[in-house]
Amino acid sequence: MVYTISKFMGSLIFSNHKSTNLIDLLLQGNFHENRPLTLTLVSCYFSSEAANEIIIRLVKKLKGEGLQLEKIQFYIDRGIALEIGKKKLLDFFEQLKSKYPNLRVEFNLINQESMFHCKAYCLSHNNEKGSLVVGYANLTKAALTDPQGNIELLLATQETKSIVCFFEDLKTLDHIPLSEIEKFDQDDYYWKFALLKEGKFVKDVDLK
Repeated sequence: MVYTISKFMGSLIFSNHKSTNLIDLLLQGNFHENRPLTLTLVSCYFSSEAANEIIIRLVKKLKGEGLQLEKIQFYIDRGIALEIGKKKLLDFFEQLKSKYPNLRVEFNLINQESMFHCKAYCLSHNNEKGSLVVGYANLTKAALTDPQGNIELLLATQETKSIVCFFEDLKTLDHIPLSEIEKFDQDDYYWKFALLKEGKFVKDVDLK
């Protein structure tokens, strides 16, 4: 899918203040006070520290503008989620719910045969009005919140058609909720990944 770039801020490559630039790009959308917003975070790799910093700063900015964040939805690779660990992700989930009790939070684990390597961030109303930021920055400290971290490219669009297409594309991907992270079929790539992580091989496991 091709996404149209409708606003250009004068720079595409960022080495400093990347989280600030990301938040500024997200806030380029034409938002209204009476319309609750959804933050969608799409990344292969994931850091709870980076996610927490961006969410706190964005919520503060939205509050200053009289805007309300209603929902946060994460899309990350299932294999990376397995590597992080279910407990750590659930702890982060509970911390978010404790800090923002009125906020709906969803973790969607992309369950494809190939690694889910996308990076995109979207602040929107009803999955159509808002701002979509795409590039090469994972939701990690090195990519977004560490001043000494990576040099990243970020590109934003506020075109409704592009945002709608983005969410339609997400719907086509096989994904599971965080609660099902450890449920596997025998031919599941991530089942084999989990076994290897434990130092086991498929041939060593009793499949009966």
